[in-house]
Amino acid sequence: MKKLILTMLGLFFVQTAVFAETHAVQADASEVRWTATKVTGKHFGIIKVSSGEIEFTDGQFSGGQAVIDVGTMAVTDIQDEKMNAKLLNHLKSADFFDAESFPSATIKITGVKVISENLYDVTADLTIKNTTHPVDFKAMVAKTAEGIQATAMITVDRTLYDIRYGSGKFFENLGDKTIHDNFTLEVSVLAA
Repeated sequence: MKKLILTMLGLFFVQTAVFAETHAVQADASEVRWTATKVTGKHFGIIKVSSGEIEFTDGQFSGGQAVIDVGTMAVTDIQDEKMNAKLLNHLKSADFFDAESFPSATIKITGVKVISENLYDVTADLTIKNTTHPVDFKAMVAKTAEGIQATAMITVDRTLYDIRYGSGKFFENLGDKTIHDNFTLEVSVLAA
């Protein structure tokens, strides 16, 4: 009887064991495309992902994190080199992301809910300029021949991270110089 009980307990624990996988982000195949809008138009560009991981538990996407290299920010919508450099230097300055003082931003997933196959509701902590706030977004995460492919569109309120330059919340009479508070990050990550 004692052997039977031990055998049954052993089978129970084997059946309820959690199988976890961690896949390293491939920095050279991952990027973040940013878009910021203002009253008179928009600007967009790319930032590189320097590291991270995607986690699976029992075959389902369950978490992960990524480190974004703010110093690699590029502007891709302005072809004129002088104007491009002017905007890029301003974005990297203390008025915006202060890339010298805060060279990286991070996103750490804190919750995942399955919507349908490969589509998830995700909650994460986004840290920019050493300030962390939760963000919610939908993510597509799928196992492919190349590895784990994850994509997401994240809307960020820059004023939560003390990026106030040109914000109508903090400055009056900006008129057509107003920069909208929300910007988007289109994340594309490949992990192996």
